[in-house]
Amino acid sequence: MQKVLLDPGKAVIVPETVEESDYVSCHLCVSPGSGGYSLSAISSRLEVLSRQFLPNRSRRPCCAKHGTQIAMAAQIMKPLALLAFGLLLQQIVVAAPSTPAIAPPIAPPFGLSWVETPSQITRLIERAHVRLVRKETVEHRESWTVQGFDQPYLNAVVFYFIGDALDEVELQYADPSWTLGQYGQLMGQIKEELEHKYGRSEVLARTRGKEKDVSQTVLGYRWQSHDQALDLMFYAAEHEPLAFRLLSMHYKQAHP
Repeated sequence: MQKVLLDPGKAVIVPETVEESDYVSCHLCVSPGSGGYSLSAISSRLEVLSRQFLPNRSRRPCCAKHGTQIAMAAQIMKPLALLAFGLLLQQIVVAAPSTPAIAPPIAPPFGLSWVETPSQITRLIERAHVRLVRKETVEHRESWTVQGFDQPYLNAVVFYFIGDALDEVELQYADPSWTLGQYGQLMGQIKEELEHKYGRSEVLARTRGKEKDVSQTVLGYRWQSHDQALDLMFYAAEHEPLAFRLLSMHYKQAHP
């Protein structure tokens, strides 16, 4: 749908030359350089509707010209001014951009909250009948890698803890049979869904290069709301005939 942009600060009511034998007409215009376009079509509506407000021809007082101004009886100008203002207000309301909705808070997946403790995540793992395959410390955080989730393409979930509280949940999507194009297609679908929910993203990374005969590709986007962030990342490292590719989503607390 094409949006109409109207700058109310540059909208003016321009009276046309009024002849004795004609009724009054007005044009609602937009300056050519304002980014909008002429709304002169409204003038035809004004001309038709103004007949309803003007007295008939025999009783209409004459209009006396004074330089570039036109003096008319108050009983004629007042309803015309109200009519023109109403039409202008209608166009502004229709054309004005809507106030963007506030993005909802970013909560971790699986119905979790940021106050979950390691013992609560342990009970979740047991109820979901998935496997805790690795525990380690990564950058001063405790990391749990869990596999066996019954979701398409979800290879693993990594829970990160700081102290006794959940700090990040990473969803890892991977399949050895996928091509680079299939990863790109899935990433595009996820990005579209996230932008529909959280709004436009920020580009975190977009690089491609070679390091020690290994071709590397990194592409990342971020959504942030309140004190939480969500990163969508793709990483690929290729050295024929080997290739490693990973698409991941990172629900995390946004630290300063």
